[in-house]
Amino acid sequence: LHSMVDLLEGTLYSMDLMKVHAYMNKVVAQMNTLEETIKTNITRENEFVRDSVVNLSNQLKRYENYSDIMVSIKKEISSLGLQLLQKDAASDSKAQNKKSKEVIKSPNKKPPAVKPPAKQPREKPVKPKKEALAKASKPAKPDPTSKTKTLVHQAGVIRGITYYKASKTDDS
Repeated sequence: LHSMVDLLEGTLYSMDLMKVHAYMNKVVAQMNTLEETIKTNITRENEFVRDSVVNLSNQLKRYENYSDIMVSIKKEISSLGLQLLQKDAASDSKAQNKKSKEVIKSPNKKPPAVKPPAKQPREKPVKPKKEALAKASKPAKPDPTSKTKTLVHQAGVIRGITYYKASKTDDS
């Protein structure tokens, strides 16, 4: 009887060990699948992170190139503007020098004789009244042509302002 009990205890014990062993195998298999899933997720995330970093670095390089291009364009525009202003200033000074030379030369020389034009019958020009002149110089309703003339005049003023700003930046 005692040997029979020992045999039954051994079988029950071995059955318990088999159950524990099967349970442990299931846990190990689940852990392996969990590890594999984590690895694949990490590699996917790493690939995504790598791709996004590469994409962002490419965008940054493009923006740097664009900013470099814009800076060089701005430099070229400012240098061209400065050259144009210098040419304008040089032509203005040449024109002033020519005028002053002509003024200096003209008192020494006699003005060339101008031939009078052939005589034509005299007609008295019609002189408009002062009121008509005032109305003509200041119309009540502005004409579209006068607007374009004022825009052209304003453009000259803006250019003059730009000239002074450019000379101030060169001085400082």
